[in-house]
Amino acid sequence: MNTVHKMELFACRASKDFAAKVVDELNRLQPEGEGQIHLGNSEVTVFSDGEFQPSFTESVRGATVFILQSTFPPAENLMELLLTIDAAKRASAYKVIAVMPYFGWARQDRKDKPRVSIGAKLVANLLCAAGVDRIMTCDLHADQIQGFFDIPVDHIYASKVFIPYLKSLKIKDLAIAAPDMGGAKRANAYAKDLACPVIICHKSRERANVVASITAIGEVEGKNVVIVDDMIDTAGTLTKAADILMEKGAKSVRACATHAILSGPAYDRINASKLSEVYVTDTIPLTSNPDVDKSKIKGLGNLDPASLNQPFDKGNALTIPYMWGTVGLLVNKKAVDVSTIKSWKDLARPEFKGRVLLSDDLRDTFGVGLKACGYSINSTNPDEIKAAYEWLKALKPSVRVFDVTATKQAFISEEVVAGLAWNGDAFIAMQENPDLEFIVPEEGMLIWLDNFAIPAGAEHKENAYKFISYLMRPEVAKLCVEEFNYSTPNKAAEKILEPEYAESKVIVLDPEELAKGEVTVNVGKARELYEKYWEQLKAGD
Repeated sequence: MNTVHKMELFACRASKDFAAKVVDELNRLQPEGEGQIHLGNSEVTVFSDGEFQPSFTESVRGATVFILQSTFPPAENLMELLLTIDAAKRASAYKVIAVMPYFGWARQDRKDKPRVSIGAKLVANLLCAAGVDRIMTCDLHADQIQGFFDIPVDHIYASKVFIPYLKSLKIKDLAIAAPDMGGAKRANAYAKDLACPVIICHKSRERANVVASITAIGEVEGKNVVIVDDMIDTAGTLTKAADILMEKGAKSVRACATHAILSGPAYDRINASKLSEVYVTDTIPLTSNPDVDKSKIKGLGNLDPASLNQPFDKGNALTIPYMWGTVGLLVNKKAVDVSTIKSWKDLARPEFKGRVLLSDDLRDTFGVGLKACGYSINSTNPDEIKAAYEWLKALKPSVRVFDVTATKQAFISEEVVAGLAWNGDAFIAMQENPDLEFIVPEEGMLIWLDNFAIPAGAEHKENAYKFISYLMRPEVAKLCVEEFNYSTPNKAAEKILEPEYAESKVIVLDPEELAKGEVTVNVGKARELYEKYWEQLKAGD
C-alpha cells in the first residue's frame, strides 16, 4: 500500500504574516502539477486571567508539522510556541519542527557575571522538553547556542539576502563596519564577499541597553559605511556608532540588521541619528504605525528623551509631544514657611485649614492622594485606591474648593493659600502675586503631555507632516512657551527662551524632579472604582 507523507505548516500569533509569505514562496517553488501548500488552521483560546490554550482545528496525525513563531516579545510568544509543540505531539504528529525566525533570550548565552541564568540554554531545554524534533532559526546572537540542543539545528544567515542587495546598490568606496567586537566575524564575512575593508567599533556599556562610549578602528574617512548586526533593540549602539563614524569622516552610514526589535526609543534615536538608511528583515513584525511616516517630520531630534517612550505609546509610534507640564504644590509664603513644605501630606497642615484647593479633575486629585500614601498615580489596586480616598476624605475639612478652571484667580486673590496647580497656571499666578511659590513634593509630581497624532485614513497627511514639522522648529516652540506659559520638550527651544522663562524652574523642568514624576495613563476598569470614590468624596460621604 502506498502512503503519502504529509507536511503541515502552522503559525502562532506572532508570525502569521511571516508564515503567509513562507507559504507563498513555497508554492512559487512547487513543481508544476503539484498540489498547493496551505497554512494550517489553528486557534488560541484566551482566558480572562491571561492564560491561553493553543489547539489545532484539523488532524496532524502522522504529519511532519512545521510551527512558525518568532519569540518576540519573548515570554508570551515562547510559551505559545511550547504549548503548540506539545499540542502537536499529543495529536500524534510524526515530527514537530519549530521554525523560529527570531530566537528570543539568545543574548543570555553565557554567565558574564556571578549568579545569573543562561537563558538561551534554558529555552533550549524547554523546547526539547516540549517535544520538538528540529529547530530552524536565523542569525542567532551567538553561534554556540546551536550546541545547547541535542537535536538538529538549521541555522541560516540573513547575509544571503543582504549581500546580494548591497551589491545591487553599487555603493562606491564601500566599507563594512561591526558595531562592536562581537560582530567582527559577521562583518568580516560581509566584507570578504563584497571585497571591501572592515571597520570595527569598540563599545563599553554602563548597563544593559545603555552604551557609555564607542571608538572606531579602521579606515573611515571618505568611506560609505554599512554597519551590519544581528539585531537592533533600542538602537543605542547602532546610532552612537553611526555618529562616531560620521565624525571620523565617513561620507555616509547605513545599517542592515536581521532582527528589527526596535524597542523603547529606537525609532526616535534612528530618526535623530546620522544614519541615511536602515535595512531589516521581517523575522519580527515592524511595530511602527504605517499611517505615520516620522521620516517626513523634521526636528524630532530636538525632543527631550524624557518626553518620549511614555507608557501610553512605547517607542512613540503613534504620537509626538509638543508641550508638557506638571501638577505640583502652589503655596502662599505669608501662610507658612515654605522651606518646611516637602510633601503632598503637608496639605493637611493646620495653617491651611479651610484654604486648600484641590483639582476638580478626578485623576489629578486622586493622584495626589495616591502619592501621599506612597503609591503610583496609576494604581489599579482596590486597597491602594481606597487608601487614597480615605486620605483625601480626611483632608476634606481643609478644602475650600475643587476647581480646575479658575485656579490662578483663587491663588492670586488669596482665597486659597495652598493646593494643586498646573505649572503654567502657577507661573502666571506667581507673576501676579509674588508671595506664591511652586513646590515639587518629595514623593514626585504628576506629569502630563500634549501630543500630536495623525488619524488613520487622514486625507491631508502631507499637510499634517508639514504642520508638525513647523511646530518642532525651535523658534516656534519658543513662541508656544511664551503664549501658553507651559514647558516645552524641545531642548533647542529652551536655549533661546527669554530670560523670564529660561530662568524659571516652573517652566524649565528640573531633570531630577522629572525623573521622579509619573505620567497619567489609562487605568482600565479601575476607573469605575475611582469614579465611585470620587462621587463619595465630593458628596462628603
